[in-house]
Amino acid sequence: MKINNTIMKNNRISSFILVYLFLFFHSSSFGQSNIENYLEEITTLKSFSGSIIVSIKDEIIIHKGFGYADYENEIPNSKESVHRIGSLTKQMTAMGILKLFNSSDSLSINHTIDKYIPNLPPSWRQVTVFQLLNHTSGIPNHFGDLDAVPVEDTYKEIEKVIKKEQSSVLNNNPGEAYNYSNFGYIILGRIIEIVSGENYFDYLTKVIFEPMEMNNTYYDDPRVIIKGRSEGYTISNGDRMNDALKDPAGYSAGGILSTTEDLLKWYKSFCSNIILNKSQRQLMFTPNKGDYGLGWQIVEKNGRKMYNHNGGTHGYNSRIVFYPEEDVFIAILGNNEDVRASAIACDIEGLIFNKKGHDLALPFEFKKADLKNFVGIYESKSGTKRSLYFKDNKLFYVNGNSEFELSPLSQNSFCFKQYEDYRVVFLDEHTVEVSSCSVNPTIFFKK
Repeated sequence: MKINNTIMKNNRISSFILVYLFLFFHSSSFGQSNIENYLEEITTLKSFSGSIIVSIKDEIIIHKGFGYADYENEIPNSKESVHRIGSLTKQMTAMGILKLFNSSDSLSINHTIDKYIPNLPPSWRQVTVFQLLNHTSGIPNHFGDLDAVPVEDTYKEIEKVIKKEQSSVLNNNPGEAYNYSNFGYIILGRIIEIVSGENYFDYLTKVIFEPMEMNNTYYDDPRVIIKGRSEGYTISNGDRMNDALKDPAGYSAGGILSTTEDLLKWYKSFCSNIILNKSQRQLMFTPNKGDYGLGWQIVEKNGRKMYNHNGGTHGYNSRIVFYPEEDVFIAILGNNEDVRASAIACDIEGLIFNKKGHDLALPFEFKKADLKNFVGIYESKSGTKRSLYFKDNKLFYVNGNSEFELSPLSQNSFCFKQYEDYRVVFLDEHTVEVSSCSVNPTIFFKK
């Protein structure tokens, strides 16, 4: 009888799992048309252009291009279009460092960077490789001091900054505070070159891109002819404009071009030991200060663990997101700088997970007079305050010295007009929920 009960119990568990998987995949299929409709709307209404891939449990449910890769010549975006990925490059730099340092017992990410780079300013010499990887080094962000040069000449720009900043002091003691730094990742690229003896991109190609068959991932050099490369755009006074700046200065902080298909292959590298072993992957995805691991932000969102990163560079805006437990992967490579990929990803996540009360960032008609109903001062349980005020028929959200115009998404929800991944939802007339694409919401109560 005990054995039979056990069998029956196991059968019930198996049945439950099968039902759950059926419902999950059924909801994914149902949501596929919703996602496509939403993406067509933002392409039409908000001038989105780019390529998007969405994969759930090894099933690709969306993989296509929207808008044009080249508006002047009317060349549509496709799933093969090659785009600038901006700061998504940092994940690849971090992986390259971990791969490189695992190859020798004499190398360690806990070593100070003066072991690898000569003639550093004295205050920088106490910084470790690990602190560069998780943005806690305190080294000032000198990214803007680098002139645009080909990848093979970037080292000269780095040496120029190092020589100029010999009296530089750190913004914080190493390891004590999170300060996102492009220049920190530039230094990591230089460490890769010094230790490996190879060009930064050549090294990544050998240890990452070739093993993963990422055949359409390139260094962003505007001199090179790259088949399928998109043009970057901005929106000015409602008109689409060419982004004339063509620079290869992104280097190891933001200098990679890729496709959505290659980024899916990149994601799959985290599901095996092809590039990194299990302990290295665990280190990469362990959040430090600022919820930042090594090239990734790691957060809990809606009760689920989520790994993510944004990318933004001249004419382009990108985002990569995956939920490891649900095996959900989203990559958005947009070639319109002014349409936030993070807002699109946030909406796709809401559709996939059927998030209750999630309103899409699409235009919504709202009676201007009714906006006055939301005016007031709100306070969280921890004592943090926010305020909303009405002016010139517009509703504004105030956080300290920063204020943001709100755009209505429904009768009770809004987004920041310029940052649509930030959402403000009124649960009732006295309670407001504020969140962004990568954090859980904070609740504020009207005083």
